[in-house]
Amino acid sequence: MDLGRREIEEIDEELGRKDRAEEGQDEVGLSPGSQLFLEPGTNCCIIAVIGCKTNIDPAIVKEGLKQTLVHHPRFSSKLQI
Repeated sequence: MDLGRREIEEIDEELGRKDRAEEGQDEVGLSPGSQLFLEPGTNCCIIAVIGCKTNIDPAIVKEGLKQTLVHHPRFSSKLQI
């Protein structure tokens, strides 16, 4: 069975809906901006710069992101943290 890109995206979307339903999450529609960022072929990177008065330990920041932001239902990343 040879599936095209659109069919694969539809299957992924349906599986995502089932996963959210099983987890008891309400499905909330995406804003137009969010929809644009999720379009195939949109290459957009959001880079954040934060200033601190004291030095920070990057390992602690990465661990904090792994425990919080990465588990947010609308967060997605192709980069490894």
